[in-house]
Amino acid sequence: MGINRITLKRNSKQLLRTSNPNPLIMGLIYFIITYILSNLSTRLTGVRVDVQEYTNALQNMDLVFFQNIIKDYDPSAGAVLIDIAIRILMVLLHAGLIIFVLNTLYKREGASYYNLLDGFAVTGRVLVLYLLTVIFVFLWSLLFIIPGIIAMYRYRMSLFLLLEHPELSPLQCIEESTRMMSGHKNELFLLDLSFLGWIILTIIPFVSAYVTPYRQLTYAGFYDALKRMQYSGEHDYTGYDDPGPDIF
Repeated sequence: MGINRITLKRNSKQLLRTSNPNPLIMGLIYFIITYILSNLSTRLTGVRVDVQEYTNALQNMDLVFFQNIIKDYDPSAGAVLIDIAIRILMVLLHAGLIIFVLNTLYKREGASYYNLLDGFAVTGRVLVLYLLTVIFVFLWSLLFIIPGIIAMYRYRMSLFLLLEHPELSPLQCIEESTRMMSGHKNELFLLDLSFLGWIILTIIPFVSAYVTPYRQLTYAGFYDALKRMQYSGEHDYTGYDDPGPDIF
């Protein structure tokens, strides 16, 4: 018994078809904005290398080639500051997307494409949560990579809790996420694996406009299932056993 991922994904697809505002339009807006920001970040600080040159250098163990890459990676202080601002902006846009997803899941009147900007209203809390999560995962990773991965899953509900419960501090959200995820990290890991096929397809332009709202609605459903199981005394989400792995 537990959280049935196929039911979660079926419910998410239903929301994609029937919700208003349309999550697919939000996915398209989010994709366009983040695509532009990501490319701007790469142009500011990244080193663009020809794939064939990189492959040849790797095969021939051409250390000079890689030394030149490192030497060329020398963005100005202004470029670094702008890149940091872009990354902060993307974190806040992601928070806004989660607000939209939660409003859509719970069919709230506040659901709107403007939810994408709502993360800016809680900038401080979101950034503190993000920094704490990065620090904690990094510290666990110092022990070994596996504890770091486990920590990532332990804290996955933190942002949902932060956006749903303004009375909780970022640290309290992390602690509550740890409690909620106890015994459910493996289920979330399998849910992530079930999206593998879609993630591969995101190499095709604009596929992310569908995959992003689909995945986030499903993760919001997972969060909702945890709340119902732990706060209402329910023992499973669907009432029947997990039917097994799926890719799409």
